[in-house]
Amino acid sequence: QIAHFHAYDGFTYLRANDWNPQICRLVLHHSFSQELSELICKELKSIYKANPLTEREQELNLILTIADFKADGEGNAVSFDERLEDIKNRHGEANPIYTHALEVVKKCRESGALVHGGRIWKN
Repeated sequence: QIAHFHAYDGFTYLRANDWNPQICRLVLHHSFSQELSELICKELKSIYKANPLTEREQELNLILTIADFKADGEGNAVSFDERLEDIKNRHGEANPIYTHALEVVKKCRESGALVHGGRIWKN
């Protein structure tokens, strides 16, 4: 593990266990983690550079990111605001993880991709 960086830890676990490289890349990049890594874990820059997402994977990554922010740590459905509150409570309002989460939710809301099962998720 490098600095216990969640996205990278998942990526290395999957890669070490021979998962499909596309799945590994999606886990590495989920929730726009490259942007966060540049703030708190700069030694990962080369890892992200060596594992870029294709255009199609970027679309899938947005869906994965929305799903990540619409479920809590127990797998229960939550609103973006509830998820943000949970992140703030765990990390603190001034922590880069929380400020990054605010930006991620903004991107998700602006994407127009909040459709699931034929219905639009509540923000």
